Amino acid sequence: MLAEPRSAAPVRPDTAAQPRVWPKLQSVQIPAQGPASALVDGQIVHVGQRIGDATLTAIEAQRIVLRTARYEQHISLTPGIAKTPSVVAEPPSKQPVVALAAKRNR
Repeated sequence: MLAEPRSAAPVRPDTAAQPRVWPKLQSVQIPAQGPASALVDGQIVHVGQRIGDATLTAIEAQRIVLRTARYEQHISLTPGIAKTPSVVAEPPSKQPVVALAAKRNR
């Protein structure tokens, strides 16, 4: 006689593997003098402080760097948006308005 298959024990939601949620970088301040700071998840932090299980190792103009024993994570202010050089528009014509009006009346 075959034994009935056993079902796996149900996994409780609080013990299931949850996807990692990275902190949200909200602002960066790099003063002319003194230490840089970042606003992460509503808290002001400085290099060397802990954010969750990671240590803040760098604050740059557009991102921060978090490090643990297993990984290094770069978190940007504007993820997915790359900086590109802008095109400078030519200045408008310097012809006087009166001259343009005179040409239209001809």
